[in-house]
Amino acid sequence: QADCIAGQPLDIIVSSYNTTNGQWTFGVAGKSNCGGAHNLSSNVWRFPDNYPNAAYRGRLIIFFEAHPNFDSEPCVISTPYGMRYAISTNPDDVTSWGQVQVMKDGDTNATINAHPMGPGGGFDSTGMLHQLGQGSGSVAYLRMDTNLKFKYYNLIKGSSNNVNSPGCAWNAKLFPDDTIFVAWGTGGGDCGDAVDPYVLRFAKSTDRGNTWTNAAGMNLFTKESGISFGNSTFDVRAGYPRWFVLGRLNNGTPVILDAPPGGEVAIYKWIAGNTWSVAQSTQPADQFTNSGTMAVDENDNVLVYVANSFRDGVTYEWVVTSGATNWSTPTILFPNVSGSRYTNRLRGTVIAPQGQNPRVLLGWSVWYETPVAYHNIFFLDRLVSQALTQT
Repeated sequence: QADCIAGQPLDIIVSSYNTTNGQWTFGVAGKSNCGGAHNLSSNVWRFPDNYPNAAYRGRLIIFFEAHPNFDSEPCVISTPYGMRYAISTNPDDVTSWGQVQVMKDGDTNATINAHPMGPGGGFDSTGMLHQLGQGSGSVAYLRMDTNLKFKYYNLIKGSSNNVNSPGCAWNAKLFPDDTIFVAWGTGGGDCGDAVDPYVLRFAKSTDRGNTWTNAAGMNLFTKESGISFGNSTFDVRAGYPRWFVLGRLNNGTPVILDAPPGGEVAIYKWIAGNTWSVAQSTQPADQFTNSGTMAVDENDNVLVYVANSFRDGVTYEWVVTSGATNWSTPTILFPNVSGSRYTNRLRGTVIAPQGQNPRVLLGWSVWYETPVAYHNIFFLDRLVSQALTQT
């Protein structure tokens, strides 16, 4: 949106990728606002094939901040954010979408304004959709039931004046057994200064988000009660928390990919006694890199990808073995590009399409500054076998 005019409607473009033939399909789900503070769309979720309401099976749902000219109920406040959603009219089809809809409380029918954007969440085995995102000085937790009714919870609570807002730095992950991880950091409303000492914290739920504990299963709280951002019993490490990514080994052990201040890319792994061990790579990483992802294969090989945005602009790949402790030498997947400022928004996953070999799918953007500012979007389809041998 670098060359658009403030207030101009921008298309929310949704794309799908065919892993068999490598072809892309594109569609427009709605309109966002040029210059909007948080107008990036969220992840696109797919209704499961066994969804209780058969009419929605295989269809797609996306959340975004709608342009006021295309919003049935224009948001008049900036925080929390006026997120809306749209649902595709056909299964697995990004080219045709229904009207923009407003999130409504399942009990009161009041409008819910939240910002369910970013990684983590999805449909659990019962059909409940879970999303975590940025609330008003909090990590917000949003649920949609199988009647498409919503409930909003302030899960990790910041202060009332948005200082120490944990919604400024957070990550979440929903696993196939319905376990949910969430991690957060303390930071000011501008992701800068904080009164609380800088720290990274972690909680988990093993009952579909109803109750939460620390990594050791202690200090329980409910989705309704939430918890203060400053509870030290949930600590992982000290230091400024800019970005981090959640995962787990096949035995359920939580792991966190992180770039600690002034250090190397690292994986924090929970061990007995509510203690976290750390294994660092040999590659320096900037704390403001703001772009990394990881995936764990069936043999507990951890595939790590980091776009080292503010240090050298290079996207690296590692394989971390021996229980997320031994780092390989990094492979450069994407070099620094002349004229670019940085590479960011790196996202990825490991999938195993039926009848195909497991593969890593990565997407990222590069911000160029000359001759005018603009972004390019890149995508890589890489076999897991290539990643493991770093070929």
